[in-house]
Amino acid sequence: MARRDRSTQKSATTPPRVWPPWRIALALAALTFAVFARTIGFDFIRFDDDLGVYLNPQIHKGLTPESIVWAFRTTELGFWFPLTRLSQLLDVSLFGMNASGHHFTNVAQHAATVAVLFLAFERLTGDRWKSALAALLFAVHPLRIESVAWVIERKDTLSGFFWALSLLAYARFARGATSIVPVAAAFLCALLSKPNVVTLPAILLLIDFWPLRRLNEGVGKLVIEKLPLFAMSAALTAITVFTQKDAGALDLLRGVDTAQRLANIPVAYVLYLRDTVWPWNRSVLYPFEYWAAWQIAAAGLLLAALTGLILARARTAPWIAAGWLWFLIALLPNIGIVQAGVQSRADRFTYLGHMGLFLGLVWTLAQVISARANLVIGAWAAVLALLTIVQTGYWKDTPTLLEHSLAITPRATLLLTNLGLEYMDRGQYEPARALFARGVEIAPDDIGPRNNLVNALVAMNRDADAMQAAEEAIRRFPQSDLSYSMRARVFIATQRPAEAIADIDRAIARTEVPAERAAHLHQRGVALHSLGRFAESEAELRRAIALDPARHSVERDLANSLAAQKRYPEALAAYSRYLTLVPDDPVAQQAAAQLRAYLQPR
Repeated sequence: MARRDRSTQKSATTPPRVWPPWRIALALAALTFAVFARTIGFDFIRFDDDLGVYLNPQIHKGLTPESIVWAFRTTELGFWFPLTRLSQLLDVSLFGMNASGHHFTNVAQHAATVAVLFLAFERLTGDRWKSALAALLFAVHPLRIESVAWVIERKDTLSGFFWALSLLAYARFARGATSIVPVAAAFLCALLSKPNVVTLPAILLLIDFWPLRRLNEGVGKLVIEKLPLFAMSAALTAITVFTQKDAGALDLLRGVDTAQRLANIPVAYVLYLRDTVWPWNRSVLYPFEYWAAWQIAAAGLLLAALTGLILARARTAPWIAAGWLWFLIALLPNIGIVQAGVQSRADRFTYLGHMGLFLGLVWTLAQVISARANLVIGAWAAVLALLTIVQTGYWKDTPTLLEHSLAITPRATLLLTNLGLEYMDRGQYEPARALFARGVEIAPDDIGPRNNLVNALVAMNRDADAMQAAEEAIRRFPQSDLSYSMRARVFIATQRPAEAIADIDRAIARTEVPAERAAHLHQRGVALHSLGRFAESEAELRRAIALDPARHSVERDLANSLAAQKRYPEALAAYSRYLTLVPDDPVAQQAAAQLRAYLQPR
């Protein structure tokens, strides 16, 4: 009896062992890292990774004073995200162009984001284990794959980290800190990593509603204290619209009117919800689709019903209202109100919205199924983690990813293009030609697939077919610069450089876009070289480089022109610059080796 009393006394006086928050944060980070670890062995993907990272001459420089200035000035790909650029430059300084190092950073950043997000949730709600489960669901969900496994999407993991840090800083501010400066500093870093974080001030107002329950302080006061944050959001929004318009990204869907884009919004929201519940068969691109009127109406009614039901219970279940509105608001920059790009939706766009949605869902499940909530949520997280581990395998290289994505979205012409270009680089011209021909069939009013088809036919020495395709392009698109550039390419292949130059001049006269003019000048330089006019060829190629330094293949042709003029040291330097970006080109390797041997002192 005495023994039983001592045992009872001990259990009554000894508090239960509870993991401290920092230990849970580390455990979540380690688990997240383990789920995505296999991506560290993957390659770059020929879908924005090429232009954004491994074929970008500025990124190849690594972290230098010159490249730091470039990071803050460049708006390549239509966005201004200098901190992400600095992160990529640092990766090159640390790992070179070893894709594993770049993937490691993405995985590590996502794991760090999960850890900080848990700490923010725990500080905001005061509930340690529910916060851990919400962070876990966000961490291992398959919709994170695109953000983590795609090197160019460093924007998501880095901006997400600073977003979570902003939430953590805000928890401290709301509970008595006198300055909002730490929140603003973290938010600024998030904005400089990816501009779609502009919704954070609105999300903080939701957090004031729940879990902080600060509305009794007065809505006006809560808005006023966040005015600096709203001003920062407005400034970055203006910069983003300007850079997207300047890059032409806002014109990619110029054939889709505003009404059609707005009609896509409720359908996209519903599909995001479906994919949240069962995220199987993910594609890297979901092209814009035209939905039937009943589909649009059904999606709109479902969203309205859900929102009405949730808001009606906002007093008794504020967590689901806050989480649902967080999800809706965080998606606004990417939902298509202002369309940038050809996608109707994308997995990566849920990175910020899922944080709030899972926070609300965990609290709701805890209320509905009470004691079994942890078990149910844990089982759901385990299933999500398994789905993620399986589906990350599709990201190991370009053909695997794009072939898988095309099986899901077979009419995505951009995927056909990129996969075809990958096959072209590997010398697999017939598979490339077949893909480009499919692109022409799917999008007959898009000149891009026709251009690629001509390239493939020229590479296969099917000059008559290439000429026929180019002539058809000129008939269908007489005002397009690309039409004449296509025919010029066939003229060069068939040893008719004078006729090629005439078409190239027509192409140049039809465009003012620097990158397009650079492509035509490059082509003109090649034609002049075939005429033996090497000095003129060099001049045109240098003009092309000045207009578009990222057009790396110009350096190879410039090297040929310089070698023809017997300016061998300069030719070797040009070959070296080209091989830095394309180290596996055997012809350039051999030419550079011959020049080095010739220039060695005898």
